Order: sequence, then C-alpha cells, then structure tokens
Amino acid sequence: MGTSTSHRSPSTPEWEQVRELYQQPNPSPGEIAARVTAALDAETRAGLSDQTVTTSLDSLLEAATTASHDGLERLLENLGVGGEPVALQVASGLRREADTRIARAGIASIFGEMGVAALTSSALDACGGAMEAASLGFDQVEANLGAWERENRMGALTLNFLGREMEQAYRYFVSRDLGDFVGSDSLPLLTDRNNLVAGVGSYCFDTTNSIWVPELDSRILNVMEVGVEQRVVQLQPLFAQAVEAGLSALAAGG
Repeated sequence: MGTSTSHRSPSTPEWEQVRELYQQPNPSPGEIAARVTAALDAETRAGLSDQTVTTSLDSLLEAATTASHDGLERLLENLGVGGEPVALQVASGLRREADTRIARAGIASIFGEMGVAALTSSALDACGGAMEAASLGFDQVEANLGAWERENRMGALTLNFLGREMEQAYRYFVSRDLGDFVGSDSLPLLTDRNNLVAGVGSYCFDTTNSIWVPELDSRILNVMEVGVEQRVVQLQPLFAQAVEAGLSALAAGG
C-alpha cells in the first residue's frame, strides 16, 4: 500500500511518474495531485474513508448537532473542556474524544491519524476559522458551530472535513519522496520543498471542499438521528462516496 511513515512511495510506474514531476521546476499543484491520485491503489483509496476516519467525522458532526440543539455549554461539558479561547478548546476536546473512541474500538490506522488531524482543522473552520480562533467568543462559536445543523449544511461540513483530510493525505503522499530532490535544480532549498508541500495541500483542500455530492445534506441529517452505535456504520458509505467524488476531482486537476 505504501502508506507507512517508514517507507517512500511504492516503486510502481505510476509513482515514478509522480517523482518525475519533482525534477521539473515549478510543477503545478494540480498536476501533482492528479498524478498522485492516479498512483493510489485500491486499498489506499478505500482507507481514506475507513472506520477510523469516519469516527473523526462523526465526532465533528455530533459536535455541530449538540451545539445546535443543546448549546455550546453542553458540548464543552461533554468534551470535558472549558476556558478560553473557546474554539481551540472545542478542537482539542474533539481530537481527544476521537482518539479515545478509536483506541477503545482498536481500529487505529495511518488514515485515522490523518482523520484526527483533519478533525482538528475542520473543527476550527466550523467554529469560525483558524485565523480567528483565538479571538472568537463563546456566543460566536456557539452560533457558528450550531449553524451547520440548523441551516441544513451538514453535508457542507462533511465536505470541509473531506477537504482537510485530503490536505493532510496529499501532503503526506508528496512529502515521502521530496527529500531526494532537495538541493537539486528543481528544489534548491528546504523552503522550496515546504512551499511545494503546502501548495499541494491547499490545492487539495480547495478542490475537494467545493465538490458536489447529491443530497448529502439531507442524508447526513438522517444519519445523525440514529443511535451512536449505528452512526459510523451508516455514515461510512456516505463518506466513501464523497471521498470518491473528491478523488475524481483531483484526478482531473492540472
């Protein structure tokens, strides 16, 4: 599968085509993302929506539902956090909750690590944005987070999480091999390497956050009405559909 942090990308013709781009000056993030997508095997594609990732997504959607129905104070109590800045407390609490759920279920994976990282970023987005997180007050966070459920935008929140996951995943995929090219004409400095990784990540977020999945908002709302034991089971195929739509959009890039 080639997703271990201790290995470079697999030695396949598709991944060789990805590495060829790293030898060129200023390759476009869209072209890199398209070639990486073409190189992903079926196991990796399926892993992007596995149970660990879906558990993190479920924690995010549950937080928005709680903020909408019961208020932010109840959510903070449930997460066992409090204090300021509120948005940062929500994000850290959700990350800890997802880690606990994943550990309890014994389903840890590299994709789960990406999902938990995506949860942290997406939670800040949902509360009002990472750039504003330190200054957002209680009332602002409660209004912003609860609005996703009240305004029937849970599908949009799901796609935000998808975008953050793809940002994490493709940064990882690209980072595995770039060390071989730092100091070359294409990537003379470490800052050039870092800028390329960041550019691919941003491109993947922007692309997958803006896709369209039919009836996703209403379907997500229906799933959130079932008991917690069944939510991940019912949520996973919906998220898998979103992942495949996101991968199709990335495959068309560049």
